[in-house]
Amino acid sequence: MFHLNKKSDRKITQRGQYAKGGIGRWYWDFKDRVSMSYVKGTKILDAGCGEGVTLEKLVRQFPKADIHGVDIDQSNITICQDHNLPAQSASLYKLPFSDKCFDTCTFMEVIEHLKEPEKAIMELARVTKPDGNIVIVYPVDWAFGLGVCPSNN
Repeated sequence: MFHLNKKSDRKITQRGQYAKGGIGRWYWDFKDRVSMSYVKGTKILDAGCGEGVTLEKLVRQFPKADIHGVDIDQSNITICQDHNLPAQSASLYKLPFSDKCFDTCTFMEVIEHLKEPEKAIMELARVTKPDGNIVIVYPVDWAFGLGVCPSNN
């Protein structure tokens, strides 16, 4: 996903931010390490794979697995393909996979971008095996002082 930096109007990319290192990369690596501890099986979907930073980690960590990444943004798919990652363009509301075919679906920092998150979760449930895992991660920006802290009211 691309965001504009208001100060310079330059595009800020996931891979660019990750390459900077620092606390952002530390947090991303920590989050991915914990999240990937819930990944099981030999068929894995990274739903909303973005530019493929996490998809690349999945491919490295599970080299014998059948791994797929999907994202709605074609520019993200192009970036993934430029890095030889198994990604394709698809809507999270209508995934191009058969029922109950994945052992694990990861859904990392995507839910907050969706207009119909329940619909996407139901679609992930459709393609996940009954004994499979859906790993959902969403940012807690207020913990880093980036957003609004939850109210105590």
